[in-house]
Amino acid sequence: TVTLLAIAVVLPTICLLWFMTQAVRNERLAVKQKLTNAYEQRLENLSSGMDDLWSARISAVKQRAESGLEPIEMFAHLAGQNPIKGSNVCDAVVIYDKTGRAIYPVAAKAANRDEFPDEFNQAWSAEFTEQDFDRAIGLYEQIAESHYDDYVSYSALMGKVRCLRKSSQMQQALALCREIAYGPTPENISSSSVSLITRARILLVELKGLTQDGLGLGDLEEMIDSAVNYTAGSGQGHLLMPSETRIFFLRKAIELTQESEWPEALKSQVSRARILLRREELAFSFLEKYGTSEVSQTWSQDDAIRLLELLRLTLTKIEGIEWNMAEPLKQQLSTLLDSYQGAEDEKAAGALAPPALATLLELWPQDSIRRLELPEAVFAMYHSVGDKAYLLLQKEEGLGSDIESCQGGLDELGIACRVTDGSGAYVWGLESPEGPAFLQAPLGRFFPGWNVEIHFKDANIFETTADRQRMIYVWAGLLAIAVMLSAGLLTARIVGKQMKTNKLKNDFIATVSHELKTPLASMRVLVDTLLEGSYRDQRQVTEYL
Repeated sequence: TVTLLAIAVVLPTICLLWFMTQAVRNERLAVKQKLTNAYEQRLENLSSGMDDLWSARISAVKQRAESGLEPIEMFAHLAGQNPIKGSNVCDAVVIYDKTGRAIYPVAAKAANRDEFPDEFNQAWSAEFTEQDFDRAIGLYEQIAESHYDDYVSYSALMGKVRCLRKSSQMQQALALCREIAYGPTPENISSSSVSLITRARILLVELKGLTQDGLGLGDLEEMIDSAVNYTAGSGQGHLLMPSETRIFFLRKAIELTQESEWPEALKSQVSRARILLRREELAFSFLEKYGTSEVSQTWSQDDAIRLLELLRLTLTKIEGIEWNMAEPLKQQLSTLLDSYQGAEDEKAAGALAPPALATLLELWPQDSIRRLELPEAVFAMYHSVGDKAYLLLQKEEGLGSDIESCQGGLDELGIACRVTDGSGAYVWGLESPEGPAFLQAPLGRFFPGWNVEIHFKDANIFETTADRQRMIYVWAGLLAIAVMLSAGLLTARIVGKQMKTNKLKNDFIATVSHELKTPLASMRVLVDTLLEGSYRDQRQVTEYL
């Protein structure tokens, strides 16, 4: 019985220990499979989320393009407003026509002239050399009323404003400056003239600050509203500005507002101006890299022309002056003029080279995002609608925000994500992983060649999880063994008690039987003896019976 009981306890215990050993050996593989199944679903959700997000953005581009918006309005709607769930469609957009020419942001075209009319030399001499402001005003008026192009006229009017200010005719200067800044503009106005108009708007604010009444909130509001006005034909100071001019104007508008008494009152306008400034700067940096030479002209082209003319005039004035520094100064001015002319010739010669954008688009499928070679990390996608192509630019931060919004809390599960582009370069997430990725999957159909990788923050996560599960198995096994041992001991105790009871019973029966059999045996022997006749008298027999 004891042997059978021992076998009944020991054999299941041995089987349980064998099962635990096998389970512990396979636990790491089981944990890896469970994590793989869980994270594969998360990666699929991330991929589908990015596809949905960029599909919605492409739909927004189509919708606005088909609504007949002007290119400048498209820029504001796609990059400067929040049309999709509180976020921009992109960080900036560059719009091309069917010939591949950038139609927004607008290119600044250099003025095709070597020098201003002779009257300008006389006016500048009267203003800067002779400081005869009344004479300079008259000369500037004659130039403005003559039939020169719009840039010469606006330059003359700006010269007149300067002279009026220098001669303390502040009210007349303000009136003329306002007429230049916000008055009617001629059709097909040159980009150089537009730059002068924006400077007139800035100058108007500065002049108002010098008057007795001082600068008012309305003056600043008028200026910054015209800087952020992207609605064609809306009035309110709308002006189609070259990209460089718009950037300069937005910067100055923000600067002047912040230095004024009303930064809080104009907080919303300043905030929008900052957003548009970042968008314009990003688009301009792209055009500088991939645009044509026409697009990459510097903002200060007009200033350069005026400065060169002034240098030529100065060179002429010092020709007959006996001064020990005259000859070195002449040499420096001549070198400067020759250097500028050489740079202009190089630009003109390079204008025939094919634009970098054409080379960029040769192997670039539509609706696919790729990295651009810019100083900062920028990614782009282009999409054609009708006869226009829209190049959507997205900074690394914006793309990272997109991924974060679609990842579904992957980081909360104790893992780190890493996104790489088609060349394998880092884009977002874990920058320097310690080891190979646990899991890798494509990011989405708009990101060909891009991958999202999963790396565990704890490099020993499998061992840690397996150890935790092994401890569960060990404690469960120990508990089962303890239960079986307890049951065995209880059974042994019960059986032992039963065996002891049986022994007492048998001993009692044996004792009683012995006590009863002994007198009966004696009596039988006596009776047998009497029956055999072994007695001396009959009286003794009777006595015994």
